[in-house]
Amino acid sequence: MSLSLEQKLEGLLFYFGDAVTLSTLSDHLECSESETQEAIKQLETSLQERGLRLIVQNDKVTLGTHPDISDIITRIRKKELEGDLSKAAQEVLSVVLYAGPISKGYIDYIRGVNSTVSIRNLVTRGLIEKKEGGTRSQYVVTGDFLMSLGVTEANAIESYAEIRNKLEASIQAPAKE
Repeated sequence: MSLSLEQKLEGLLFYFGDAVTLSTLSDHLECSESETQEAIKQLETSLQERGLRLIVQNDKVTLGTHPDISDIITRIRKKELEGDLSKAAQEVLSVVLYAGPISKGYIDYIRGVNSTVSIRNLVTRGLIEKKEGGTRSQYVVTGDFLMSLGVTEANAIESYAEIRNKLEASIQAPAKE
């Protein structure tokens, strides 16, 4: 089965989970920007009857939810803020702390699963933040998170350097094979 350009675009937007530039999408789709723009228009049309919407701002595109489910999303966010961190969110927070700054794709690679929901939860709680720059957004822990640990920088955490070095070595090990 061969996917259409529109279907590939939808898959890429889901994978990135963030706003992506038109040029980046075109590069990954191996097509011209005008072809990508046409696929965006087609995807916008096909999403009209579903729970997702395309959000296009300037030259960036991302997937979003239909406005009619905003009440549901608000309830979910409220519940996320009130409860304890899930094990998945704790894993993501640890990865960002010890491997950050780090892209969402690399977080997913380390964990072996999609981390979009956990990342959103941690950003909403103010524990991590997204820093723009380069080709991909990078996530870092916030000053508020560090202060909640009683430190002003990650290096002040006991065994931080040792754990970070072990993590870096284990991440790079498969690439050396």
